[in-house]
Amino acid sequence: MSRSKAPRLVALVAVALLVGCIAPAADSPTTPTTPLVSAISAPPELDDISTLTPAPEDAGDDIPARPECQMASWTANAPPVVCEFGDPDSDTVVMLVGDSKMVQWRPAFEVLAEQNGWRLIQITKSACAFTDAMTVYKGREWTDCRQWGQAVLDMILEEQPDLVITSHRRPTAIVGDDPGEVTPEAMVDGLVSYWSQLVDAGIETAVLLDNPGPRDFEVPECLMEHPDNFSACTFDVGAGLAASATPVQLAAAEQVPDVRVLDLNADVCPEVECEPTVDGVLIFRQGTHITATFAEAMAPRVAALLD
Repeated sequence: MSRSKAPRLVALVAVALLVGCIAPAADSPTTPTTPLVSAISAPPELDDISTLTPAPEDAGDDIPARPECQMASWTANAPPVVCEFGDPDSDTVVMLVGDSKMVQWRPAFEVLAEQNGWRLIQITKSACAFTDAMTVYKGREWTDCRQWGQAVLDMILEEQPDLVITSHRRPTAIVGDDPGEVTPEAMVDGLVSYWSQLVDAGIETAVLLDNPGPRDFEVPECLMEHPDNFSACTFDVGAGLAASATPVQLAAAEQVPDVRVLDLNADVCPEVECEPTVDGVLIFRQGTHITATFAEAMAPRVAALLD
């Protein structure tokens, strides 16, 4: 596919800004964003669990459609699972690659694919970062994940998409061949290797920064325990980011400057203490994963970052 299509992709993304449910905000991570006014008819004035969408008891099921599109972490010796969305005949191809932290944002990209006529391709594996580094699974070298990533890299280079977007959660990888020794630097090296190969092949590449999340409690359960006191379910953004993959993703992006950095963390957590909801929308469903409702409502913000 010709690299001349990249400007067309940017132009198509701009269309989404005219029809979205969130006004575009500045890229600065400290800039507050416009409320998610379309998610519900009106945000509640007081903490009230009955007004939340989705309801906390249903949050675990508020996931992107077609969960079979994400290869299970325990699947071995099998080719990557490939799923397509949007217009199957489109010449504009966008690929989402990584683990479940990439999948969680797919509802937003599906909206943009429909609006802009993209062919949207998902290739993901649970807990498996798209990195040219060996990671650990159940105390051993995760060779299946490494082989998956190498196969996906080959598929991307063959497809030559207009844009590859990747994200993941795991912050460390193995140093040498000792599963007991893992470092962030090893993960950075692996990310740089794959991203550099994509950029060198003329493929526009972007990393969607991993979002912060609570480390020692589940947000939906906390809200059910504190139905009229949402502040009991906040967490420190700094600690959440430190435990995420954001630091290694940013470090890798510094070494591959042609990789675009997509940062939605100020939308997920606009304050120092991250709230569990925004304008009646429940943000977190399980661990650090966001709800599909929240992700879909963020489509115009994603479009603004891609513009």
